[in-house]
Amino acid sequence: MPTIIIYVIDTVRCQNPNTFMSNILYALSIMYKTRLPLVLCFNKIDIAGNDKCLKWLADFDNLDEALQEYKSYMSSLT
Repeated sequence: MPTIIIYVIDTVRCQNPNTFMSNILYALSIMYKTRLPLVLCFNKIDIAGNDKCLKWLADFDNLDEALQEYKSYMSSLT
């Protein structure tokens, strides 16, 4: 029976670039561990728009700039 994984990301919490990157890395590790197709779903987009998250997914340079602006120890690791 065909199976896919749906990974639900809390959009409100992903307004921080560190949290966003953590969610993406966790989703990728699940995808590689299970070797199944994965679909990312953003919930609560009525509270906080997902425009920023979609922009970060499409353009790594944009995410890198957001991480540099955040200026924390975790940002340097991410």
